[in-house]
Amino acid sequence: MGAPYAAHAGVALEPQLWPDAPRHADFPPITLAPGTAWRQRSAVHLTRRPGD
Repeated sequence: MGAPYAAHAGVALEPQLWPDAPRHADFPPITLAPGTAWRQRSAVHLTRRPGD
């Protein structure tokens, strides 16, 4: 964190709910009933400093 990426480096963005939630009662529920709509919006803002 805080270090510049090298040439040809990449980053993976994987938005998802808590993948192990069914096994942890203290996690938020992730069950989606049939016929229920589910929407997710992800926003990412990338910048580049001048001269980089």
